[in-house]
Amino acid sequence: MGEFQNKELYQKTFADEEKQAKFLRWRVQFLERSIRKLDFNPGGTCTIFQVSNLKNSLGPGKHELRIANKQALQMLQDNYPEFVAKQVFINVPWWYLAFYAMISRFLTHRTKSKFVFASPSRTVETLFK
Repeated sequence: MGEFQNKELYQKTFADEEKQAKFLRWRVQFLERSIRKLDFNPGGTCTIFQVSNLKNSLGPGKHELRIANKQALQMLQDNYPEFVAKQVFINVPWWYLAFYAMISRFLTHRTKSKFVFASPSRTVETLFK
């Protein structure tokens, strides 16, 4: 997501609703291609482990990017429930961690177990773990 620090690229991708819809379609297609690679045979891989790098993607002016990613993940959860085994967020800013800490008490243990958040100082350690 850090590539969207480039203002020209961000504008080309999210300038209007049509471009935002095109990005959303691409994001959903990416998720669906991942799902097609799953193997539901005994012993096969039947869940997704997804890593999202939030470096430079949550600052001011990135509202459209956050909405598009949220919509794509919601579509994945609505149409392919339980396919995401873990969602790891790396390079998470402190304020995002604080926000998650506040809302996490309202989430079920099962839902919380699917998410991992790592601040920039803990990103490498988290990925190795």
